[in-house]
Amino acid sequence: MQIFIRLKCIFLLGFNFNNCWRTLCGAGALAFSLRRRMKYREWSKEKIKMQTTRSKSEMSRSRKREDKR
Repeated sequence: MQIFIRLKCIFLLGFNFNNCWRTLCGAGALAFSLRRRMKYREWSKEKIKMQTTRSKSEMSRSRKREDKR
């Protein structure tokens, strides 16, 4: 048996949800997915920065080795 929690009345910026739990659940899921996408984009930008700094340091190391020869 499924139990559904009905929300009686919520006013959100002048918008009224009367017994509309599905809409609220959908809005919550949408907000969660958007937040997750934003965090993934930030993480991927940091990852790219780390890769570029690593590649630069490896290149400088190889140049130093060649200079020593």
